[in-house]
Amino acid sequence: MNSTETEISAQQIIAAMPKVELHLHLDGCLRLPTIAELAVQQDVNLAVPGHLVGKLCGAPVHCHDLAEVLSYFATPLRVLQTASALERVTYELCEDLASENVRYVEIRFGPSLHTNDGMNLHQVIDAVVRGWHAGREAFGLHGGIILCALRHMPPAETMVVARAGIPFLGNGVVGFDLAGDEAGFPILLHRDPLLWAKSAGYGMTAHAGEGAGAESVRNAVEVIGVSRVGHGVRAEDDPSLLPMLRERAICLDMCPTSNVQTKSVTGFEQHPAARYYRYGLRVTLSSDNRTVADTNVTRELLLGYERMGLDVPELAAMTFMALEAGFGEKSERQTLVREFRLEMDQLGVRPASAAIRE
Repeated sequence: MNSTETEISAQQIIAAMPKVELHLHLDGCLRLPTIAELAVQQDVNLAVPGHLVGKLCGAPVHCHDLAEVLSYFATPLRVLQTASALERVTYELCEDLASENVRYVEIRFGPSLHTNDGMNLHQVIDAVVRGWHAGREAFGLHGGIILCALRHMPPAETMVVARAGIPFLGNGVVGFDLAGDEAGFPILLHRDPLLWAKSAGYGMTAHAGEGAGAESVRNAVEVIGVSRVGHGVRAEDDPSLLPMLRERAICLDMCPTSNVQTKSVTGFEQHPAARYYRYGLRVTLSSDNRTVADTNVTRELLLGYERMGLDVPELAAMTFMALEAGFGEKSERQTLVREFRLEMDQLGVRPASAAIRE
């Protein structure tokens, strides 16, 4: 930016800032030693073509598309078919997040992907919720769990997942998402179960505008009624969509490294986060997958500063936007707003947005 001294100061501030992650996939965030230990415990042969680490960590920027990036989840999922493994990795993720001063997080995962060895959906969700409660208590986190339905599965399975999460809604589970191959399986295929989930009280989000264009975002917002869109980087493919997103205060949860890997954007300098924010849209930055993308939320914020043209006050404002858009307990988020504001003041950061609502 302006000088070496300014860059160092900004990097230190970004590292120290209290943080929020709204878009984070559990199965993309395993520690590599944990994967190896679980494989031994479960007698899972992790021999795969090519180098093992290459199949687990850091999907390359030359991936062809979203579908290729999704293939990097296959190996971690092989060791996430037991309740103890799911509980452990959820707890460890909480610990890793706390080490970055993440204070509010929503961890998402697809329960249907963890039933290969006989667990039912209730057992799967229960294991992750137990890990969340333990991690929340140990590391002072707030937020909760988002359940993901998978686009390539039948809509009936989306309904089964939504129903399975009801006993946990408000007790660890806070939201519902539709994830997966966006281009191959449009969101409208899952319209009825998603509308049911919304009526049941889940906070609603959906991956859109990542592997497909602006129409996917429009359908998620206008037909399903989501309040948050996962990624949404291609919303500007239809300029008429942007005023609607601004008017409805739709939050776009973006993940720069992942967006480049999936070819949703051509590079960090071309990423639309700064344009969208300055247009008046709600924008947040998250890591998406700490292991698969080989990143974390601190690095994503640094990318925003160093390569995407966002300054520290704008990044701070996005942090408050994330708190406001979260699905977790409102009173807890309001308390965090007050705490974050005091800590930002101590760091000498005045968020670019004048309105920090409590």
